[in-house]
Amino acid sequence: MVNTPFLNQTKTTQLQGRKPGESFHCYQITILVGEHTGIWQEVNPVSHALPTFVTQLLIITLLTRLLLLLTKPLRQPRIVAEILAGALLGPSVMGKLKQHSPFLDAVFSIPSFMTLETMGNIGLIYFLFLIGLEMDMTTINRVGKKPLAIASAGTIFPFLIGLASYYLLFPNFRDDFQLGSIVWGTSLTITSLPVTAQILAELKLLSTDVGKTTMSAALVNTITSWVLITIMTAIGGGSHKAPWALLSTLGFVLLCVFVIRPITIWTIRRTQNGGSYSEETICIILTAVLGCGLATDLLGTSSMVGAFVFGIVIPNGLLGPRFVEVLKGFVEDLLMPIFFTVSGMRTNLEMVTGGCSWYHVAGVVVLACLGKVVSTVVVSLVYGMTITDGVALGVLMNTKGILALIALNVGRDRGVTSFSLLLNLPHIHGATINRYD
Repeated sequence: MVNTPFLNQTKTTQLQGRKPGESFHCYQITILVGEHTGIWQEVNPVSHALPTFVTQLLIITLLTRLLLLLTKPLRQPRIVAEILAGALLGPSVMGKLKQHSPFLDAVFSIPSFMTLETMGNIGLIYFLFLIGLEMDMTTINRVGKKPLAIASAGTIFPFLIGLASYYLLFPNFRDDFQLGSIVWGTSLTITSLPVTAQILAELKLLSTDVGKTTMSAALVNTITSWVLITIMTAIGGGSHKAPWALLSTLGFVLLCVFVIRPITIWTIRRTQNGGSYSEETICIILTAVLGCGLATDLLGTSSMVGAFVFGIVIPNGLLGPRFVEVLKGFVEDLLMPIFFTVSGMRTNLEMVTGGCSWYHVAGVVVLACLGKVVSTVVVSLVYGMTITDGVALGVLMNTKGILALIALNVGRDRGVTSFSLLLNLPHIHGATINRYD
């Protein structure tokens, strides 16, 4: 699957891992730097970093936009097309095409994966900053007992199901049960607040009782999911160091709330002029996102946590809609498809072999759907809601998004989830991201 001359130029060595089927490619980057004078030289242009990355970006962007057009009549959220694009560019489809296309083999080679993954992570950092920026934390004080109970049930029961299913379905990973079970439980627990809000807005249900209850419950669930992801990444760095990582991250959150927040508000208001901001202010905000991400990464959790927290501490609406709109368009249209492509390149359908593995996939989909739906319906009936509203609420609370993908990627990076486990995510999304009319 990999271009042999290209890998020879980069001095690539393949090593076998400790687990069955696990392998690593070690290489020295010697071809990704140096002069490149274009097609007039007898040098493969995609053997240099910039032409390779730009070509990858063009292919990823065009494929994502095409799938967005195809899924739009089906009324599916944007993330469905992005996950499909990532899966198509993975080894299951692209891997087959690379065997017959030297061009694709060189463009999506293993050495180029490092640049692609770095840009995808930068896009993810800014995307999570935007998610935090759009969350209105003042609504937490207005969350009633019913949404709180629904969110609690929709968090606890799926998490317990995740713990049990991980232990039963993946016996080969029982040595890493602590981290693996948290990864699996968290991925089943998560409700995507942005996707839920998008569905409710398109169906004009935001002002209804079901819409208000869903948004409040999804907000509580999102905060809980972030706590679980923070704990998960801290444990992934070493269970004996996890308490220190969590305590230092908590200290950073307090620093953001009591120090960074007032300074940021003062800076924005001082330089604001009729809804526009100076170049210095924009540069400070964008740099602070990376700085906060770097801080939490150094503290032992993840750069995603710092970017999200920085977005939360900025008051909702303080940054004008124009700034958010421009940044969101750049991040969602150009950078985030890279992240989904990187995730798709880790998803291999061929790893699911035999009927038993497909039974695992089916079982995961059923558990992912029923865990939240059943628990949500039961609590809804207790609070006097109709069975129809309870089912609608359960389906809406079952929407998955970027956080579930992050959770499984963390597990994959830490070596506690297999390729077949990561494969389940697109099925979970396809089964749970639905429209309710």
